[in-house]
Order: sequence, then structure tokens, then C-alpha cells
Amino acid sequence: SWLQGRVFPVETDGNGAQFALSYRLNLNPSLYLGGFVDYNWIEGGEDRWVTEPQLTYRIGDRYALLLEFRYNEFERDDKGLSAGFEVVF
Repeated sequence: SWLQGRVFPVETDGNGAQFALSYRLNLNPSLYLGGFVDYNWIEGGEDRWVTEPQLTYRIGDRYALLLEFRYNEFERDDKGLSAGFEVVF
């Protein structure tokens, strides 16, 4: 398991800043929760969140089942749930 935080005090467009938190929480040897949370300060505008937590179940070294939630305040009504299957080549 791990946790990492970063601060970006100035954006390239010059109108805000961002705090980013990424993480991985090992629940057992095959199952973990990982993802990120971003908080965006917008000068002269509304601050916004973006987050994507992902639950992953590893099946051996090459395969995994994934369940992900996405929430993005930069896009109107952008939130949803998706499932996937990962193959590592």
C-alpha cells in the first residue's frame, strides 16, 4: 500500500492550482483499491474535483478484473461506473 500527494501551485494557463492525491490500498494479495483524487483551484471560477477510484482483482501475473468509478467536475454530469478485463502482454 502507498499514498502520494503532490501540489501544483501554478498551472500553465496561469489561472489556478491543483492538489493531487494518488493511492493504492492492498486489501489482500490479489485485491487492491487504487486511484487518484484531484482538487483544482480555479481563480475567478468554481473549484473542481476529479476522482477515479479503481478496484482491481489480479488473476495471476497477466490478468485482472477491474471496477472503476469516475467523477469529473470539469465535464458536465461526467460520472459513471465501468468494468473491465486487463491482459498484460
